[in-house]
Amino acid sequence: MHAHIVWDWNGTLLDDVHVALSATNAAIAKVGLPPLTLEKYREFYRVPVWDFYTALLERSPTDEEWATIGKEFGRLYRPGVQACDLAAGSARILASRRSAGITQSLCSLMPQTELVPMLRARDIEDCFQRIDGRTGSLDVRTGKAEQMARHLSA
Repeated sequence: MHAHIVWDWNGTLLDDVHVALSATNAAIAKVGLPPLTLEKYREFYRVPVWDFYTALLERSPTDEEWATIGKEFGRLYRPGVQACDLAAGSARILASRRSAGITQSLCSLMPQTELVPMLRARDIEDCFQRIDGRTGSLDVRTGKAEQMARHLSA
């Protein structure tokens, strides 16, 4: 049997939790919620992200709230994430698995057009046989599960 590792990008290989927390806090402030601590963020965070915000609000977001959250989060997260470092040890682990002959791929909800340049800038693009970033709009109610199913079936 051939070993193959499927990695996640945000929060796994990329250490972006502080940028995500900051953007989340700005977004939820726009809909009247108090800021989260890192511990509370980790406690509540889940994908699909619709479920995360539903848990925070203790109800489903309205269309207006959802649009506000998305706009504010994106406004702060997208520029901030570009400066994030790899998680400690990520490059070493990727290289060691590659050297051991274990194939690796990456599945991320980050848009493909942003993901690949980030991998290239961090000199890890060649570690992956396949890179699947988001290519269309995100279905907030299925999110990663649907994308992962497509990734594994290909």
